[in-house]
Amino acid sequence: MHIETLKIFCDLVETQSFSLAAERNFVTQSAVSQQVRGLEEKFKRRLLERVRGRREIKLTNAGDVFYAECKNVLLCYDQLNENMRGLSGTISGTVRVATVYSVGLHELPSKVREFMTKFPNAKIDMEYSRTTRVVRDVLNGTVELGVVAFPEPRRGLTIVLMASDRLVLICPPEHEFAERTQIKIQELK
Repeated sequence: MHIETLKIFCDLVETQSFSLAAERNFVTQSAVSQQVRGLEEKFKRRLLERVRGRREIKLTNAGDVFYAECKNVLLCYDQLNENMRGLSGTISGTVRVATVYSVGLHELPSKVREFMTKFPNAKIDMEYSRTTRVVRDVLNGTVELGVVAFPEPRRGLTIVLMASDRLVLICPPEHEFAERTQIKIQELK
């Protein structure tokens, strides 16, 4: 069994998509299916069930156990790599970041360039999704950092302000907000 196989399995579970897992690992969908089939044969247990009529993957009980242990192995493997690289005295490794499209495409590129200039041996794994998924991925440890707009305080998260943008509301002249100089976000709901 190879570490890449464990990563493919975890990516499949986290993305709920054979095509996205394949894309993340630079392999074909068929290769993802073969890896899963190989794992199921090795452990003589079914790990996944496809939900009929929907593009959903459901873990079996064995799959739940296997996924949790895979995450542990991958974290240990990453830590091993970090420790070995740390012996060279340079900062390196991979930072997994999840962000929403609007922030990731418009605000982060300059920050990423700045980081990479400062730490050329490091790598950033950037993932784009909805705010709810970014928060979930941070809470369950799938990523180290999440970058979203207008985060709501939540137990288990530390919110650090990166930038403060002035937002403006655009509305027709006859709209009830047209004459106002300030509007609270809550009023827009």
